[in-house]
Amino acid sequence: MLRDLVLHDILGSIKANLEVGNITEADAEELKELTLQLYQHIYQHYDVLGGSGDMKQLLEGALELSGDKYRNEISELKEKLAASEARAEAEKAKAEAEVEKAKAEAEAELHKLRKELEELKKK
Repeated sequence: MLRDLVLHDILGSIKANLEVGNITEADAEELKELTLQLYQHIYQHYDVLGGSGDMKQLLEGALELSGDKYRNEISELKEKLAASEARAEAEKAKAEAEVEKAKAEAEAELHKLRKELEELKKK
């Protein structure tokens, strides 16, 4: 009975919605995977023979979708990229400050040497 529901109602509905363009191929594949996982979960944790109605409760986060995995990975990579860009920007600013300092020191030295040259020319 559950098998028939899964095959005809759920999977049939997924197929029909895919055919009319309500969902994408990726959505259909993910829905099929979720349906299979649900079907397996019910049969693994439900006492069919005893009919006790005792089902193991799904814990929040116990079912991770493939899309969730990729979204989490993308978020982590974006965070790493942002941190890397911030470090690069800080290093660039530090290098620019060092260049400016060296430039100022060189100009001061040049000014001093020109002044000494002028003094020597006067003699």
